[in-house]
Amino acid sequence: MSFKLITLKWYHDGVLVPGNFAPYVGGSQTLTLDVDVNLLSLIEQMNYTTLNKFKNVAELYICPMDRTYKLVNILTDKDILDICSELEDGDTLDIYVTHAAPLNVVDINKASQAVGRSNSGAFKSTVVLEEEEDSDSEPETEPKPAPTPTPAPAPAPAPAPAYV
Repeated sequence: MSFKLITLKWYHDGVLVPGNFAPYVGGSQTLTLDVDVNLLSLIEQMNYTTLNKFKNVAELYICPMDRTYKLVNILTDKDILDICSELEDGDTLDIYVTHAAPLNVVDINKASQAVGRSNSGAFKSTVVLEEEEDSDSEPETEPKPAPTPTPAPAPAPAPAPAYV
């Protein structure tokens, strides 16, 4: 059994611009040398992204060997196998990494310090401001309390059936 060793050329930490030629703007390039084509799979490629410490990986794209400037989104192992069948020993496979927006992680202990307490550790109190009464305005009357409901009388028991 002969095996083919290829080089994976990763384009990462940049932006993939949509269009006919789909250029990758900014970022870096990383090489992974001597990769056996027979062992290449989607899980293996995601493992390489972890080993290379690529952050927030969203999708992977491969450039076909015929260089038609058409990128193939890698969704299954079949997408990889179709392109790997065209590879020869020593070829370089270009892989483009798209990144998801970074997640903002909030420490709730630090974020909640400003809520309900001051930096000195004393609790904040709520101050209720009352409006001044104008002499021209009508005096407000206090609302009457709602009447308390009285309980309804219990239903009368049903008359006993008459036996003859």
